[in-house]
Amino acid sequence: MQKNYSKKTQNLVVYTIMKRRFFIISLSFFCLFAYGQNAKTSYKTLDLLSAYLSSDLELKKTALSVKEAELSSQQSTIQNGLSATLSTGTITFKNINDSLSVEFSPEVKISVPAAANLTANVSSQIKINEEANAEKTKLSLSVDIISSKQQARKNALLKSDRAVTEAKRTFQDNAISAEKNFYTELKKLYNTASSIISSQNDLYDDTITFEEIKAQGYTKSSSKYRSAELRVLSDKRTVETKQRELEHDCAVFASKCGITLPENFDPFKFLPSAIPQVEPVLISSFDMENYKKIESAKWNYYINELERNAEKDFSLSVNTGYTFNNTDTNSDSADIGTKLSWKGISVGAELSIPVAEQNANPVYTLSAAVDPNSFRLNKLKKQKNEISSEKELIDIEDAIQKYDTSVIAQQTSLNDIIWAKETNLQTYKMYSELESDLEKYFKAGITKESEYLSAKTNKEKYKIKLLINDIDLIIYNNETNLLFNRDEK
Repeated sequence: MQKNYSKKTQNLVVYTIMKRRFFIISLSFFCLFAYGQNAKTSYKTLDLLSAYLSSDLELKKTALSVKEAELSSQQSTIQNGLSATLSTGTITFKNINDSLSVEFSPEVKISVPAAANLTANVSSQIKINEEANAEKTKLSLSVDIISSKQQARKNALLKSDRAVTEAKRTFQDNAISAEKNFYTELKKLYNTASSIISSQNDLYDDTITFEEIKAQGYTKSSSKYRSAELRVLSDKRTVETKQRELEHDCAVFASKCGITLPENFDPFKFLPSAIPQVEPVLISSFDMENYKKIESAKWNYYINELERNAEKDFSLSVNTGYTFNNTDTNSDSADIGTKLSWKGISVGAELSIPVAEQNANPVYTLSAAVDPNSFRLNKLKKQKNEISSEKELIDIEDAIQKYDTSVIAQQTSLNDIIWAKETNLQTYKMYSELESDLEKYFKAGITKESEYLSAKTNKEKYKIKLLINDIDLIIYNNETNLLFNRDEK
């Protein structure tokens, strides 16, 4: 039920109550949001970023992965390079007629994969009792005339180098992703801060309305009184909830930066008051060939084509050597042989020519094998290789299409960020000028305090929006960089 007050009395009461309430609300409100100008901030954005990256465990793992890939590459180089093997073979000790006898079969093998899989081998069977005897001593040299082994070796080295490159790229990308995550989390904190400002403003407006209703004489039992009171209570809960959310999120964010915040800390003093200014990264400044999806698709096609082409239907190797005391020829012999294979057919031939004995006859050795299934399997494998090749070419075309889409998306995103910042900057300047003017008018008694504080609130709100715009540009740069291989040293 509304009481009867004169218009003049009613206005006086409203003005008095409004001024008192406004003072209380505005005092607490602007203590919160003056952090950018008056509060001393202990943390700078770049300091927080550095600490955040230093605490990123995934980044540390990928740094170790780079070292691991480099070690694996060294292993591959050794395994596919010059190798030498020295073996004693099995050493046997015998006691015959109180005389010690030793038998062993030493062997020396040297391989040069880069030189058509050239292999040199020296082996012998040595017996030592009263005197030393060497039997079945053989010198041999073999080389591939036509073979897939040399190309397979090159492919293995290429893959090894590629693994190192990809590990380095992953580390670089993870560093950028970690920076992006940092700014994404920081943006969330600013958005929460901005929402608190809006909620505080709603609380102020609803409080003023509630005081007006009380001043107008509405009883507590009236629906208008209760509705207004509930709105104020709801606004207070909203503000408190968001403030608690901001405190929690700031504490979690700080812990990721290796910082433990004290109890009852002011989150608005923790938040940095400035964001580093960066120039936009233009997607057009990157070479299309360095677009990740294109480069990866072309690499897969390239290395797989090398492997497919390395698979030869025909292979040919030759070997030559010298055998001392060849039991087959009962003499020293010069040996020469060849191995040939074609699909499922393999043929081998070897000739041992006596050297020391004039009347000795040469020894011929032949071998042959046929695998009928190999013909069918080779044909099927070729058909599968052709399909794989076509699919990989389609992958390249698909990657090019994705590049075109990414260009449009990034250019649109950048234009939106620039437009939003220009718009927010204009609005911020307008509210700054309005705040300055209304402050003078308020002190001169020309305008109400509410108008001045409303302009101040909106200025602070758009200041946060500008900080968010700066973050959006950094995130855009991160996302653009992540689209391409940069191969930074």
